[in-house]
Amino acid sequence: MKAARGRPTKAAIDVNRCEYWDCEEAVPATHFLCLQHYQLHQDNLINKCQSCGKFKDAKYELCLPCRKKIRATPVPRTLKQAAHPSVERNTQLTDDLSDDFYVYILKLDGGEYYVGQTADLRTRIMEHRDGEVATTAGKNPSLIWFDFARSRQEALQLEEHVKHLKDANLRTFRGLILRFGDLVREVGR
Repeated sequence: MKAARGRPTKAAIDVNRCEYWDCEEAVPATHFLCLQHYQLHQDNLINKCQSCGKFKDAKYELCLPCRKKIRATPVPRTLKQAAHPSVERNTQLTDDLSDDFYVYILKLDGGEYYVGQTADLRTRIMEHRDGEVATTAGKNPSLIWFDFARSRQEALQLEEHVKHLKDANLRTFRGLILRFGDLVREVGR
C-alpha cells in the first residue's frame, strides 16, 4: 500500500524480530520467523515454549531462558519442611559427597507415574525396584526419564515443575517422556 506521494506507508516498512528465543534477525512485519527458523518450524523441529511463547527446539519443553528461570526460582519453605525423615537423615551427607543430582520419572503398573529426585540415581532406582519405597512398592517401577541438576535445591525445583506438568498437562508431560525415549534410541544407534 502506498501513501499519497508514492512513499510506502509505515505499515509497509515495519519490521519484527524473529520469534525464535535467541534470534535477533529482522523479519517483515507480516512474518514471525526468519527464513532459517521458518524452515525448521515447517519440519516440526521447533515449536513454542510452553512458558513464554517464544519458539525453541522441539526436543525441549521450555526455551533456555525459561528453564533457567525455573531453576533459579527459590524452593518454597514448605518443600524443605515436607521431606520424609529418612530423606533428611541421608540428604546432608549425600549432598556433601555429590556433584550431580537427578530428577526422574518412573512408570508404574496401571499407567501411573512417579516423579522424584535424588543424588544417587542408580541406588534410588534399586530401592524402588526392591520395594523399599512405599509409594512404588509392588507397582513394578520402570525408569522412563531423567534429567540432571547442579544442586539439591535445583533438583527440588525441577521435580516440582515436572510434577506440576504431570498434573496440569498430561499430554505435554507424556511428550517430554517420548522425546527422551527418542533421544535414548538415537544415542544407542
